[in-house]
Amino acid sequence: MFLFSDKIVGQCPTFEFCLSEPYYESLYGAFATDVNLNDFANYYAAGIDLEISYSNTDIHIIESTTEQSLLSVIKTGLGASFNFSAGGIILGGIQPPLDEGAEVTGFDEEIIFTIYFTAVAGECVDFTFVSTDVIVSFPLIPAYEICEGGVGLNCEIDDYCMPSFTLAGLIENPVLDCVDAEDGGVPGVLVEINEAQEIEDYDCMAITYANGDYECSVIGGLDYRITPIHDYNRSCGLTSLDIDIIQDHILQSDCITDLWSFLAADVNESGTITTSDNSAIQGAILNTDVDWPSWSFVPASTYTGLTIPTCPGMGSHVVPSYNEFIDIEELDDDLTQLDFVGIKMGDVNGTC
Repeated sequence: MFLFSDKIVGQCPTFEFCLSEPYYESLYGAFATDVNLNDFANYYAAGIDLEISYSNTDIHIIESTTEQSLLSVIKTGLGASFNFSAGGIILGGIQPPLDEGAEVTGFDEEIIFTIYFTAVAGECVDFTFVSTDVIVSFPLIPAYEICEGGVGLNCEIDDYCMPSFTLAGLIENPVLDCVDAEDGGVPGVLVEINEAQEIEDYDCMAITYANGDYECSVIGGLDYRITPIHDYNRSCGLTSLDIDIIQDHILQSDCITDLWSFLAADVNESGTITTSDNSAIQGAILNTDVDWPSWSFVPASTYTGLTIPTCPGMGSHVVPSYNEFIDIEELDDDLTQLDFVGIKMGDVNGTC
């Protein structure tokens, strides 16, 4: 045996691998777990070959981002080889020549790979090392050993579950003070909850129940937009009476005074009440091609603050603006009062 840099040529060093607790990486829009190489000092890592299994194949490994995560000083030679299969990952990094590999010089942990993945709320997974090999080359000597590393205590991921919270609310009719009107919830509305980076795993969809409520479980810590959509039965409640009411308002002979009716009159959502809205209602009654939403939805907190202009008067046809969605930033708790008021477009007399 020969001594170089206080290391014995041909003797495997003591080292171990460890997986970090998963965390969210906003840059890539994915969760991540770091693969660390620990206590590997003053040797050259000429090659690394790891095999890791994961227990839940509903977890989606982001292959391209994981491949780019290899420690740069190991990657500079021939690069790396990766193999992804259902429930398994092989991470390999090879860099010749053997006496010029990446020298890990400290006894602290060194991140050598990062595994990126996505999953839906509530999914759980184990990550377990199957094999842990490093090709060790020795300073100044073209000699190497294939050494098997250990796995540190609590260094595998045991039953990690995606952090999740509940988003819920009620989609309700406005309070209508007209004959045969029905107050209460709006059933059958599709509620889309979309994550800001448009990653499908993080999205959720719900349909409102008979009483108009909805509920979704989504990943915590992310940004979301909640949008109700209901284009069913566009002609419901639409009659010539609605046309007459809108026309009287335009002429300022009999003004609309209810907020819900005022919003419903802006059928084409142009921001003003005009004869074009009456044309849209006529098209729906005659079942011709129309391109406007059957329903509009106003966040309940917004609805209570909306006012309509005085009529007759200047600007009496201008509709107050509102967003048809609710935005959530960095979700960190259950939110269960995300309510909307549903407006049946064109039904200004409230018969639908």
